[in-house]
Amino acid sequence: MRKAVWYIDSVSLSNFAQAHQLDLLLRRYPAGRLCVTAQVVDELLNGIQAGYKALKSILPALERGDIGQIQLSVPEFRRYRDLLSTLGAGEASLIALAEKRRGPW
Repeated sequence: MRKAVWYIDSVSLSNFAQAHQLDLLLRRYPAGRLCVTAQVVDELLNGIQAGYKALKSILPALERGDIGQIQLSVPEFRRYRDLLSTLGAGEASLIALAEKRRGPW
């Protein structure tokens, strides 16, 4: 049986990082089961550049693969593009992913 994959946005990751509780999240979702898109990573990197130092604690989890990175397919990207008129890039990418793959997020 295929294990569930959970999609998480930059706001949720940021909240755990700011509260110094990222480990709690990583223990709940073992390696590779918690995933982000490139758009979410970009939002996190923008936050780090803006001075939110706690977000740096997320980078090692991304590098180790504890938080997986998923690329959007062409149909997902089309849906993502449509959603950008009303949502931020991270949220739009995850909604497109969840809709097309019927996964939780």
